[in-house]
Amino acid sequence: MTTEKMIEKKSGVPFHQNHPVLDTLDFGDVRDLMEEYAQQSGNVGQLQTLMNDTSEWSDKTFGENQRNPAIIYHLKKEVDELLSEFKSIKDIPFDAPDEFFKEAVNKIKGEYADCFILILDSAHHFGFTVENLIECTRAKLEINKLRNWGKLDENGVVKHIKQQIKGK
Repeated sequence: MTTEKMIEKKSGVPFHQNHPVLDTLDFGDVRDLMEEYAQQSGNVGQLQTLMNDTSEWSDKTFGENQRNPAIIYHLKKEVDELLSEFKSIKDIPFDAPDEFFKEAVNKIKGEYADCFILILDSAHHFGFTVENLIECTRAKLEINKLRNWGKLDENGVVKHIKQQIKGK
């Protein structure tokens, strides 16, 4: 988010050179805005670097022709592995040594990381930046907040009820 966008967000007024909020800001306000911007930019920047590094490594390792939907099929396999690790943690006896639980948690972390790597790689190859991914995720979350949701299925999954959006 740019400094101008941050000012617009804080003030509710579109930014321009003679922005009314600029006259009302004291040094502390500006510093707070800049710190918030730097923190957000740093996180997005780090994530963008991770996305770029992931795709560069993927292209070198698997070839530049490794694209969607192949990456998505790979993601499906990794999600199955993540699910398998979650199921296996239930098989660890309650009185088992802590090392067994730590090992299971580390496997789960690794599977989450595999899934995340593939999401970043797929999105990058589709032409998304991290900011695009964040924006579309935020937009989809807002849509989901307006939906009506059904009941749990046998796996604990709740699906939205088709064509029904609250308030429409």
